[in-house]
Amino acid sequence: MNEIIFSKAKNSLLTCSISGLQLHSAYQPDTEAKRFVDSLKPDFSPSVVFIIEPALSYTAPFLRQKFPEKKICAIRLTKGFEEYDQNFDKVFYFVSDKESNSLTSDGKSGSENYEEKTIDFETALFTCFPEIELCSSLFIVWPASEKIFSESIKKLSASIKNVIEKSKASLVTQSYFSRRWFSNKIIFYSQLAHTVFLKKGNQAVVMAASGPSLNSSVPSLKKMRNHFYLIAASSALEFLLKNQIIPDLVVLTDGGYWAKNHLLLNLEKYDFTFALPDEAALPRSLFKTRKILPLLYEDSSEKEKQILKNSGIPFFSISRNGTVSGTLLEISKKLTSNSIFAFGLDLQEGKGKQHAEPNKNETNDSRKENRVLNKETRLTGRRFNSKSLEIYRNWFSSLNSDETENVFRVNPDFSIKNQLGNIKDIDLKDFEKQISEMGIEKNRPEITEHSEKILSEKERKELQNEAKKMVEYYETSDQTDKMLFPSEVLYINKTLDENKKKEIQEKLLKRKRAFFEKLKGSYDL
Repeated sequence: MNEIIFSKAKNSLLTCSISGLQLHSAYQPDTEAKRFVDSLKPDFSPSVVFIIEPALSYTAPFLRQKFPEKKICAIRLTKGFEEYDQNFDKVFYFVSDKESNSLTSDGKSGSENYEEKTIDFETALFTCFPEIELCSSLFIVWPASEKIFSESIKKLSASIKNVIEKSKASLVTQSYFSRRWFSNKIIFYSQLAHTVFLKKGNQAVVMAASGPSLNSSVPSLKKMRNHFYLIAASSALEFLLKNQIIPDLVVLTDGGYWAKNHLLLNLEKYDFTFALPDEAALPRSLFKTRKILPLLYEDSSEKEKQILKNSGIPFFSISRNGTVSGTLLEISKKLTSNSIFAFGLDLQEGKGKQHAEPNKNETNDSRKENRVLNKETRLTGRRFNSKSLEIYRNWFSSLNSDETENVFRVNPDFSIKNQLGNIKDIDLKDFEKQISEMGIEKNRPEITEHSEKILSEKERKELQNEAKKMVEYYETSDQTDKMLFPSEVLYINKTLDENKKKEIQEKLLKRKRAFFEKLKGSYDL
């Protein structure tokens, strides 16, 4: 194996080679870098520029000149150039821990162990940049690196493709729901009446998602119900109630009407609490009759954070996860110092239905079946359109050992075939054994006297006034277009055609005015 060889170029600047192949010119490496950057002619205006393995980073200053006020980032394929990372706004490493700064003579990586780092790389990229920036990013490869690191670049390209596809899917969702989410926020702040905050305990927590394996878990859940605190996704609520398993806390994060469907039940005789962020969809009637544990995303605007703080309403601060199951796990860790057991966390494509039943959305979909679009056609379509499940699996698999300590997935008969990284699978017998040994006498997460707040009429009026101010603020804010019309903003930012850009901006302005007029009329603001 041959190491990176550093030497002086003819103009006295540093250059280097690997296996006899030059990473930079042996004559004028800076001039070579300038010519390369000058040759770049992207057909759109990028928000972020990534250069793949720039080695000694001669391209960095020229990229900044060509793309002023843009983020310039590097993706490293090998170690050995760390001292040059300071030339970039951000540096990502697509290289395994086992790999040194050496390669084989044919230019292939001395370690083919990139798979273990793929998830970390994709998660880092997706976490560091909003979807709108990733979808308008420019990825370029330093020409010499393209030859020397050809195998690594093939794998990297596949990984970048996954990130972009995930970003596009997320952006489509945002574009479809963004106005709905904003309307939900106004409902949340204008309807909030009875809030609570939960004190952490040391009783075991069971978190219930709605995967099909939940069906075979019913006997164990009922048998051991007094031994744990039960937190459930709203999609699992109907199933649990049907089987006389009453949750302590029900979590919802979705902002669309599908989420509301799960809550169109007769809940009068149940006393569990709802936990939700301001953008989630909760029927207005439930704000008047249920205790609410407010959740606030860490990336929420200062405006939203101040509304709850100024009103003296305590809340759980949570990170934004791709799946409600991720939020269930995060809340569970806030509720106990003991073990957490995940039920129904299948996250796999199945031959049959994708949820434990009854499930309101499954029920509604089945009513649309006919001889042409029958049940098998519907279920087959879902099996082949399961990219989201892969994304969710990758999210759980990316959690480190500290984040998954004392977290177990209950896998009845080990029928769930996928693995979730550091999360250990146990069967129902092991679950019953572990939770029996813990005993019943534990401190449950609880609502204390000082953490429950029933808003007075005056306080509700003040909160509604805050909702009105929020609408007025965003009606003129510079951030509103990106928040409510992300796809249009993406197009405006990317296009180089000034006439087309102006046309889209005018259409966007009309849509924004119409949205806020309707919003103020609907909620009497």
